[in-house]
Amino acid sequence: MLSPEEAQKIKNNPEWQALEEHINECIDALDHCSLITETEDYDKSARGRKYAVEILENILEPFLIDTTPNKHKRQHALKKLGLQ
Repeated sequence: MLSPEEAQKIKNNPEWQALEEHINECIDALDHCSLITETEDYDKSARGRKYAVEILENILEPFLIDTTPNKHKRQHALKKLGLQ
């Protein structure tokens, strides 16, 4: 993990500030998806999550990070979320 000093040094960088804005947009989209109740349209929640994932994939793309979903990771994620 980064020390508070290292983190502050990075946070002062304009490139980081732009990245942080995109990340916060994703967090906001995902957070609002979790507020959609079971009685509301599931499609709204799915579209919101998909949008957030697209933004995160765009952020990671220049770093050549593989974001391809993995079935094993899906099962792990479902367990962590208490959905399985």
